[in-house]
Amino acid sequence: MLLTNLSTKAGLVNGSRGIVTSFKKYTRAELEGLGKEKLSMLFGNDISAKDATILIPLVTFISPPSNPSINLQSIQIVPHIFDQNILQPAGYYQKLKRIQLPLAWAWATTIHKCQGMSLDYAKINIEKTFLPGQGYVALSRVRNTQGLQIMGEYESWDRVFFSDPSVDWFLDHLKQKKEDDAIAAEEEAENSEVEKLGH
Repeated sequence: MLLTNLSTKAGLVNGSRGIVTSFKKYTRAELEGLGKEKLSMLFGNDISAKDATILIPLVTFISPPSNPSINLQSIQIVPHIFDQNILQPAGYYQKLKRIQLPLAWAWATTIHKCQGMSLDYAKINIEKTFLPGQGYVALSRVRNTQGLQIMGEYESWDRVFFSDPSVDWFLDHLKQKKEDDAIAAEEEAENSEVEKLGH
């Protein structure tokens, strides 16, 4: 499974699934196009180690059912730099960087871990959902029903799809407030009309 957006136009986005079909060995010289930062993270700063090699996977991605016309070819997945600014106790930000192949095993994942992903295919076991909104999060990861299979036994949909009671309370009160505000606005408009007629 791809862990970053490589090309939204080509359908190569976070959550795209594929099959690693082979690995190709590359030397530092062959990867010069990656830039100095990636090269130093991959090979270290020792320029003399030009004979050092790394293996880069060739991945054939699966066409999404939402757009089978996308012709996904086999591509080399090169290491990707992920960076993040972290606030330090002294009050300044420090940039942390790590380099990795943006791929992960994809035979299974948790509902929490797949948040933010757009999946083309998923078998979802909703039998043991235990948190409010968990069932919704699981189903909403899949782009369309063609790639969805629901597994597990459950007594009712209410057991799988439920919201936090505090959210229900808030929404009920918000709805009541809107209704009360609408009634108050109507009464104010009527009173204003009566005052105009009285003068």
